[in-house]
Amino acid sequence: MALAYLDRLNQKQKEAVVCKAPHVQILAGPGSGKTRVLTTRVAHLIRHHKVSPSSIMVATFTRKAAKDMRERLEKDELLGPDLANKVNMGTFHSLCAYYLRIHPSVVHLPQNFRIIDPQEGVKVLEKLIEERQGSISSQTRATIKSYKGIAGEFQAAISKAKNEGFTAKTYGDRYMDSLEPLTHDIILIFNAYQQRLALEHLLDFDDLLLYGRDLFETFPDAAVGISHILVDEFQDTNKVQYHIVHSLCTKKKHLTIVGDPDQSIYGFRNANIANFKMMINDFKGTRIVHLEENYRSTSSILNGALHIIQKDPERIEKGLFTKNSPGTPISLMHCETELDESQKIVHEITRIIEYSHGLLKYKDIAVLVRMHYLTQNVESAFKASSIPYEIVGGMRFFERTEIRDLVGYVHFSFNPNDTLSFETIINTPRRGVDNSLMEKISTLSRAHGKTVLDILDGLCRQDLNLGYALPEKVLASLRAFIQLCTQVKTMMDLQVRLVPPKKVQVMTIHAAKGLEWPCVFLIACEDAIIPHVKAKNVNEERRLLYVAMTRAKCKSKPLFP
Repeated sequence: MALAYLDRLNQKQKEAVVCKAPHVQILAGPGSGKTRVLTTRVAHLIRHHKVSPSSIMVATFTRKAAKDMRERLEKDELLGPDLANKVNMGTFHSLCAYYLRIHPSVVHLPQNFRIIDPQEGVKVLEKLIEERQGSISSQTRATIKSYKGIAGEFQAAISKAKNEGFTAKTYGDRYMDSLEPLTHDIILIFNAYQQRLALEHLLDFDDLLLYGRDLFETFPDAAVGISHILVDEFQDTNKVQYHIVHSLCTKKKHLTIVGDPDQSIYGFRNANIANFKMMINDFKGTRIVHLEENYRSTSSILNGALHIIQKDPERIEKGLFTKNSPGTPISLMHCETELDESQKIVHEITRIIEYSHGLLKYKDIAVLVRMHYLTQNVESAFKASSIPYEIVGGMRFFERTEIRDLVGYVHFSFNPNDTLSFETIINTPRRGVDNSLMEKISTLSRAHGKTVLDILDGLCRQDLNLGYALPEKVLASLRAFIQLCTQVKTMMDLQVRLVPPKKVQVMTIHAAKGLEWPCVFLIACEDAIIPHVKAKNVNEERRLLYVAMTRAKCKSKPLFP
């Protein structure tokens, strides 16, 4: 009775769950039940092997994946809520943040560091670039049409460097002799960026991984009590994340990874497919279990997808099959123009909804694209035809201006050194603080080694001299601002309740990974789009198309010119 959860598994899934090897690779094809296997393995460790749930760490790539796994574990057939909530589970970034909060001094971080999002990072870079115009090469300056545009380019370059494991110092040491002016500009801005973040007790998302890597490498006992580590979507790990996993497992800890090399599509984010081979080399005797039965797609869809992926010469050889019926053949839809393409999608969706007699609804349909700009004609056609749709990957809840302002108050109250949040919220509502005054307040904060709130308090008490008197109206606004920040000091993180979609989902192929629908349209299956004209790795483009095709359960409809 205690092992009843094994009865739901096929033979290969069961083999993966009960495997006693200390290091296990579970290579799981699309629709093969990898999440079920991973959560059942966690339950088996606890139920059968009596491993303490608090000694298990599960690393995922998205909060949604962590939430889904925890909800599965909370079911009585696996662990139930009490045991499930004791398992350490979260994204790589959240797990690193958790341990960095506990051991900040090991890597020389302040206790109250704050994590900034990419938009805030761009704002920091815009200022740094403006301040250092004279030091930036003429070639780079010639491309500066807007500080935001060039800041985004520097942000991408810095993020790439960090994901390859470089700090600002090691990047400068490595590339200082480069003859490329842009490389020297990146070194300049990279150093200035990290200095500014350190000064204001800020970390960006990439810093979480770098500091996490340094923490676990310097102090492996930071994760004391953890004996079993499980990693989801291993094909998406980069060099830094693999280094974190490797450091966590130095003291004979057990490691299980689940992934699919055929679905490695995040090379542009520095995902390193070679990590599968590195694990085998670093952890001798690693046991490999293949999950090859697909429960999602019809055999027609699966055979079409396999035809594509099997042409990858770098592919790790493995099978994939289904016992599902052939279903309808893949429907290749020829289109004369982009407008014709969108009209055909509208016509086909209308036909599917009508003739399925309620069996298929709008929420059962997805339209996938290689890049966001390809959605424009489809959006126009959907609006004209009153087809309900949702663009996935647009502005998120926490990116809305009013929410960012509210969160900014929470961040600033938590960390009064955070001049970035201060500049975001000081004039929300308007308080008569212009850019010149904001800059002077930030400069005084850095020069005196005091928080911005201390500087504001000094100005209100007239203990600090700006060289001119502030109007009483501005002083009154600043006093109210200080009082408001004190009031929100204890605010907790916001929670968002997501409503299940009831519309056609429109998104990029990358965003669709891990999802499935009965019917999937794939726009612009043509040269220069997929594979993309600028693609550096054609095999990754092949894997991208494979991922797109295996999202469909019953109907796959690629469109081409």
